[in-house]
Amino acid sequence: MWCLYHLDGPRAAIAEARRVLEPDGVYFAATSGRDNDPEIMPEGYPGSTFDAEEAEDIVGVVFDSAVAERWDAQFFALETREEVRAYCRHDFIPLERADIAKVPLWLTMRGALVRARK
Repeated sequence: MWCLYHLDGPRAAIAEARRVLEPDGVYFAATSGRDNDPEIMPEGYPGSTFDAEEAEDIVGVVFDSAVAERWDAQFFALETREEVRAYCRHDFIPLERADIAKVPLWLTMRGALVRARK
């Protein structure tokens, strides 16, 4: 969960997970979408090796069937300017955006949970 986009080639990690799953075991992977955080990143994020837009297809190469459940909702608010700055630092968003964001900043989180069965 939340790690495959760090890999240059996530298919190898997914294949290893499939290998060690017991028969009828279920694989899960979660990731953000390129259009996550539109309130502070209106231009979107650059594509990664494993983002919501392609996650189902990537998992589907390794497993016979993969199903993605997308999410798109305002899940939480950053209540203070310092919370917005911390979020920006963590997600490599220009810090100037923290200074102009309206607080509390309700963030729309977009992404997908992919599941597949061995």
